[in-house]
Amino acid sequence: MCACTPKKLITYILPGWEGSAADGRILRDAVSRSNGLQVAPGDYYLSTHDI
Repeated sequence: MCACTPKKLITYILPGWEGSAADGRILRDAVSRSNGLQVAPGDYYLSTHDI
């Protein structure tokens, strides 16, 4: 998982998940960590993947 700003600057990386893992499961893991993903109030996240 990789998070970036609208200007495409990487702000967070969570390696180690298999490609077949569900997006929601990876997101839950990222936000539950003590140093995990934090989304500022008024901002949002967008999940994208290849079909």
